[in-house]
Amino acid sequence: MIDEELKENWKAAYDQLKESLLNDKTLKELTLTPVIKSLAEKTHDLSDCFNELVETRREDGNLVPVIVGYFMAENVAHKLMGALTAGAVGNMSPGAMTCMVKSILYNDLASQFAMTLWENAQKGWIDDFLKDTEST
Repeated sequence: MIDEELKENWKAAYDQLKESLLNDKTLKELTLTPVIKSLAEKTHDLSDCFNELVETRREDGNLVPVIVGYFMAENVAHKLMGALTAGAVGNMSPGAMTCMVKSILYNDLASQFAMTLWENAQKGWIDDFLKDTEST
C-alpha cells in the first residue's frame, strides 16, 4: 500500500491546488462544470480515436499501449521542443515558458490520463457496490 507520509503530502498538495483553482478568477467565471465536461469529452474522444486506430493492431495484444505510449510521448516532446524554441527565440521569461510547458503537458497527457484513472476508480467503486448488493 501507499506510505502514509506520501498520502498526507498528496492530500496537502491536492487541497492547496484545489483552493488555488477555486479562487482562480477565470475558473470562477466559467464554473468548473464546463471544464469537467470538456475534459470528459476530450478524454472520450481520445479513447474513441485510440480504439479505432488500435483495432488495426489488436493482434499485437499488450504491446499496443506500449507503442501508443511512445507515440504520444514523441508527439508531446515535439510540441514541447517547438514551444521551448519559440520561447527562447522570443526571449520569453522562464515563468511564461513554464506555463507554456505545463499547458502542453496538461492538455496532451495529464488531463486525459487523470480522467481515465478517475473513471476507472468510479467503475471499481460501482463494481464493489454491486458485489456487496449481490452478496446480501
